[in-house]
Amino acid sequence: MLPLKHTVLFYALHPDRELVWCWFAGQGMKAYLVLDLSVNDFAGFRKYIAEIPAFIAKHSGKYLVQGVQPTTIEGDWKPERMVIIEFPERENAEAFLGDPEIQDLFKLRHDTTTSKLVLAEGCA
Repeated sequence: MLPLKHTVLFYALHPDRELVWCWFAGQGMKAYLVLDLSVNDFAGFRKYIAEIPAFIAKHSGKYLVQGVQPTTIEGDWKPERMVIIEFPERENAEAFLGDPEIQDLFKLRHDTTTSKLVLAEGCA
């Protein structure tokens, strides 16, 4: 934890009216893409696996979790595979998602997997 003199309490009012409190240490809120996927065509999906890391890096993202089989602790959510990618700010994640050069790879993922993707902001 940072010394208190370098840490300020930060909050953001999001469009959905949810109030989020964070310890702010001189940076904005990070953004996380969370992907829940089941691979239906692994041979076809290999191209995505090989090429997507360069685009993640291009937008200053990094893997926190990469294709693991998660363990369900509560509820009935049972993702087969999980990916979590961290970006320094929401704008980086949105630029990644909207990058024209990556749209064919996203189509490939849609064609070869069953997936759910969410974008969430969190404390830096």
